[in-house]
Amino acid sequence: MTTTAPPAPTPVTPALLFPIPEGRREGLETHFASHRGRALHHAVDIVAPRQTPIHAASTGTIVRLHRSRRGGIGIEQIDGVNWDAYARMNGINLVAGQGPQNLNEVVVDETKARTSNYHVGDIIKPFNTDEYRIAGIYSPESGPRVKMSLEAMQKAIESEGKCTFIFIKLNNPDQLQEVAKRIDTELPGNAIQPTRDVFTSFEKSIPYLSVFLRVLVGLAAVVSSLVVMLAMYTTITERTREIGILKAMGASRGYIVGIIEKEAILISVIGLVAGFAVSLVAGYLIHKAYGLVFEYSWSWAAVAAAIGVLGGILGALYPALRASNLDPVNALAYE
Repeated sequence: MTTTAPPAPTPVTPALLFPIPEGRREGLETHFASHRGRALHHAVDIVAPRQTPIHAASTGTIVRLHRSRRGGIGIEQIDGVNWDAYARMNGINLVAGQGPQNLNEVVVDETKARTSNYHVGDIIKPFNTDEYRIAGIYSPESGPRVKMSLEAMQKAIESEGKCTFIFIKLNNPDQLQEVAKRIDTELPGNAIQPTRDVFTSFEKSIPYLSVFLRVLVGLAAVVSSLVVMLAMYTTITERTREIGILKAMGASRGYIVGIIEKEAILISVIGLVAGFAVSLVAGYLIHKAYGLVFEYSWSWAAVAAAIGVLGGILGALYPALRASNLDPVNALAYE
């Protein structure tokens, strides 16, 4: 009796198949299994020109759809929400029209309507396929600028009965931890994140961002000190005769250092006031033009003021000491 061993399986080399025609794959990149911050990216991002045909390997469900705006940088997201509850929770008011009532209706914020010249009743294609009517325009901005009903979004991405997140607003913010524990007990396996921690999580997802910001602040302090030192050094060189006259009249070294340092502090304070004024005006103009909101922290303002004044004092110290050591005879003879 003889037995025949089964044939050895043919080794399969893992490969990444692009769902794009062969002739259009040049320059495409994928970041599958690459690290993004502390997380591993488990998706394939493919960027291709408009009208590029995409070949599906099998039927599936669209998880999320991003559409790049022509002429802009970045991506545009669309929200599917229960409009009435969402608007009440976030203090959003309609400035024109009404909320999305039908599956083919959306609302846009004032900035989107102004920059794209949209009006109530206009037709847009947020997914580049189906047409949606703008039912209303709302203010202030809150998240993605285009919103449709949750049911319409579920139908558009073929995810009926599903959602990405649920907003919960507490009447008493002090009960945050207690409510979070109750939710985790009754609905385990879901991520619970306070809205105040959203931007903190973004910062933590970018490695060494805090280190980079601290280094940037340190470089700003060094540069400001060097600029003040060069400015004061040039000023003192031009005032050599005046300093010689002061020393000939009996001015002490401490007096000369004092007047130079006072001038440096005055210049630093004027620079700080001008810088704060420019930042406020710039933040207002950017908000009007693009809808972005700048939040000014008093703690960071105090740090910036301390760096500016301290940099001015340290920057003027060497020129002041050099001026206080000038010989009166040589200073008076300086041309």
